[in-house]
Amino acid sequence: MGLNISGTIDRARHPERYPDKSKGPTFDPMYGFADGRKPKVAPYTEEEMQTLNIPIEKRDYCAHYFRAVMLCTQQYWPSQYAYCEPERHAWDQCEIKNKIDDAKEYERELRLRRRRLRKEEQTKHNPTHTDETTILNLKTKRVMDKRLEALVESAIEKFSMVGVDIKGVLVCDKSGLTLTSKDVTVSPGPIACLADLAASLSGRRTTICLEHNENQVLIHQADKAVVAVYTNNAT
Repeated sequence: MGLNISGTIDRARHPERYPDKSKGPTFDPMYGFADGRKPKVAPYTEEEMQTLNIPIEKRDYCAHYFRAVMLCTQQYWPSQYAYCEPERHAWDQCEIKNKIDDAKEYERELRLRRRRLRKEEQTKHNPTHTDETTILNLKTKRVMDKRLEALVESAIEKFSMVGVDIKGVLVCDKSGLTLTSKDVTVSPGPIACLADLAASLSGRRTTICLEHNENQVLIHQADKAVVAVYTNNAT
């Protein structure tokens, strides 16, 4: 009795914690069922139940069992209680199972609703996952910037040793997205080509058009990036 009273008080204070039975389930019925879920199908349609004269309060998932009770009662009246016990027992068992299924569905809705409310409450008081991800991305970016800086310097030093006059350096990722640039302005066309060039032109020289000027490009492929060193015209 005390639990019933406390539950009623809590429901009055926090109605958002409890499902509304009249509205039915609000969450995806397949959520949490990796292998799927067997659908619960009514034995008759609404029109069929009306045609079979099934009472409105009996039109549920056990209507076919109640229909058997109706037919047996009509056949053995007024001695139906002596002959229709198996049909009535089957109908009672179906009603019990139906009540249990409704209770399970209500409990599932209740738990999912409170889980969602707990997550919303944690989001208000704790750092959000987005903020943590942003901080992590900034730290990763700083580390990557230092590595790319070292990569660019080593590339410049490498090509300076062979007497190449470097005009600028552009570092891209494998998809051709610019990561950093140094004293060079290029059109999007050659940038998009860097990923394709890196596979076949690593360590070689090729001539492409950068802003309508002939320039020699030296491609160096690293583990996580492509370094393109733009030089003056080939001599």
